[in-house]
Amino acid sequence: MPTPSERRALVLLSVVAVLGVAARLSGATRSAAVATPEQLRALDAQIARVESARTERRARTARSGGASKSSGPSGGSGAPGITTPRAPSSPAQRDARRALVDLDVADAAAIERLPWIGPALAERIVANRQRCGPFGSLEALQRVPGIGAGIARRLEPHVTFSPTSRPMSAPAGCTSAGKRAAPRDRGRSS
Repeated sequence: MPTPSERRALVLLSVVAVLGVAARLSGATRSAAVATPEQLRALDAQIARVESARTERRARTARSGGASKSSGPSGGSGAPGITTPRAPSSPAQRDARRALVDLDVADAAAIERLPWIGPALAERIVANRQRCGPFGSLEALQRVPGIGAGIARRLEPHVTFSPTSRPMSAPAGCTSAGKRAAPRDRGRSS
């Protein structure tokens, strides 16, 4: 026959065991939650980006692995900062051209290949990202001088952002509300 203190210890252990089982069951039911439509769209977009990157890598490997490169012109509109790639000749090249540029990690050369982005703006994007941290969204990208809502809308189908954590407090001058407009010279005399 157990002593009263042993009975209390057994009851305590039983209560702890029951609470542990209840906590595990509660956690299991919460993790089986149904995704919202927004989460499903975001997942579909991420899957499309991964597939596009895989296709681009395969196309790049195929081009460098044995395909000869043509020595023709690469195209271009003549306007500074705007490049027009050659029309792709295969579905793999078409998918490679549509590959998204991750503005949270891309270097200036990759950013410069985007439409409407020249060398100076690409450098400003990289410098702002290094000073203030990753962008994470088109709205945060607008903190870069020279990028407004119009350019951000045009860039939307061509860019993506890494799902990285951002600091809660941004350094001074890193918010889009505090940015100054890029100087414009439109030929007017004062």
